[in-house]
Amino acid sequence: MGDCRFLAHEIEEGARKGRPYKALSLMLSYLTESRRRDRGGGWLQAGAVSAAGQTVTASSALQSSAVYACVRNTADTVASLPCVLRRLTVDDAGRRRSEEAANHPLYRVLLETPNAWQTAFEYWRTLVWHVQLRGNHYSRVLRNGAGRTTALEPLHPDRVRPYWTREGRPAYALQAAEGRPEILLPREVFHVRGPQEGDGLLGMTPVEIHRETIGMALAARDYGARFFANDARPSGVLTAPGLNDEGLARLKRDWGEAYGGGNRHGTAVLEDGVKFENIGMSNADAQFLELIGATDLQIARLWRIPPHKIGIKTQMTLNNIEHQNREWVTDTLMPLARSIEDAVCRDLLSAGARRSLTARFDFAELLRGDVKARTEANARGIRWGWFSPNEVREREGLNPIGPQGDVYVSPANMQSMRAAAAAEEEEDGHEV
Repeated sequence: MGDCRFLAHEIEEGARKGRPYKALSLMLSYLTESRRRDRGGGWLQAGAVSAAGQTVTASSALQSSAVYACVRNTADTVASLPCVLRRLTVDDAGRRRSEEAANHPLYRVLLETPNAWQTAFEYWRTLVWHVQLRGNHYSRVLRNGAGRTTALEPLHPDRVRPYWTREGRPAYALQAAEGRPEILLPREVFHVRGPQEGDGLLGMTPVEIHRETIGMALAARDYGARFFANDARPSGVLTAPGLNDEGLARLKRDWGEAYGGGNRHGTAVLEDGVKFENIGMSNADAQFLELIGATDLQIARLWRIPPHKIGIKTQMTLNNIEHQNREWVTDTLMPLARSIEDAVCRDLLSAGARRSLTARFDFAELLRGDVKARTEANARGIRWGWFSPNEVREREGLNPIGPQGDVYVSPANMQSMRAAAAAEEEEDGHEV
């Protein structure tokens, strides 16, 4: 982090002495060099070679079907949940209430149109994709004259380098695709981090921490591709006594053409005393399929995804799948959603607005595809007075049924202790 502080010092000194372009040039050189040499902290484009010989980056990791399935499952699910800006109030009785802050500019940004070219679903999916693969998501924050957020424009994490200023405040160096680089202040950036270590400025991902596990999965994929593309069967050593070097070269070439590639596993015909000795290790001996299954299970564990979500259904039953789905929501989706919600309040709302406004993902949307669970939850909510019929109809996309649909009901056999005592007093002929 020392070179970041040096960079901040030089930029400030250059601006103070009227030489801003020299400072910007220095920053560009720093960004280019750090991008080339860095192996972590969100700058994964250069990558690193694993022990299995695979260069593992955020992009190459997606070539593993297990990694792709894990990231897409989480990103699509979170993006399908509405992110609603809510206003917290206190009624005359001192009870806290919450209602949608539909008149606030940020409400539409979070729920419908984050920017001019993305829907809310596309934006949140991009955000989670960045966090899951690169540990960090950055968006440029556009504000109106009153300082309220009007748009969020996502930035590629590989183009952004967070650093600490001399005053100990975070700032963001943005490497522009064209033109000069620029410095963004915290109020200009919406930053969502993955798990952090150190000073907490940057998030981490499994791609950084478990490069060897992902490299093994990529190596197994490449081995399988080479095996099926280039294997010549039967596999072993050809012995041809009496052939000179030219004859041996021709035999090797003809054997590859006859029994390799699309002609593999054909029947070999040997002549002129040529003998074949099988020394190859079979696919079963190498336990290739077991290796694929083991690496996929490890990758699912890294991203905290239930195995059945990525197609691993060995030893699965209906009961443990249901249990794993609940764990996925509570242990994976909810912590991720909470980190996004807190970042919204920190970066997109002023200190005063945070006292009365908050952002929440609506996890009730996860029940939309489960008709039985949804209808049972709605019926229970009406029966016990949590919801009114009109509230349930609104959630289901139906029109209200009039004022009678706004009435909250409760079971006839349920009453408060005060009401029970009053009824007993009346029965005894005493005044209540």
